[in-house]
Amino acid sequence: MRKYKKGINLVALVCVIFVLIILAGTIVVSFNNIYISTKKKEFANEIYNVQKLVDQYYFKNGEYPVKGNDIYFDLSLVDDVKTEFIPTKEVDLYEAGVEESNRGQKNISEDDIYIVSNSGVVYYKLGQKIGDETYYTLTDDLKKHLGLVK
Repeated sequence: MRKYKKGINLVALVCVIFVLIILAGTIVVSFNNIYISTKKKEFANEIYNVQKLVDQYYFKNGEYPVKGNDIYFDLSLVDDVKTEFIPTKEVDLYEAGVEESNRGQKNISEDDIYIVSNSGVVYYKLGQKIGDETYYTLTDDLKKHLGLVK
């Protein structure tokens, strides 16, 4: 009889361990998804604000708030298309009225800048890696995190 009770205890212990492993895995995945979602929302909010201020500046002044010479940016990094490099210029964040920015300050590298194309699209030249993706501009995926698209 004692062997039978020990067998039940062992089965119960294995089941408890299995349930704990599943719970731990679920918690890790949930926290990772929350972290990625938060990072996407943070980046989307910042690039959206820079884009909005650049657009407002253009509407007021008829030109973009830029500095320096042309910077060529490979659009194939953003879109999954084979596109030639497009001419862009560095956004002058001060001139655009950006009061606070975690990116675009050349703190990380020379590519740590916001750039604007001739068509007015703002890109983060260095790119922001979030999860498995790298974001350069305000994509539909990022707009979802701001509630701009469903």
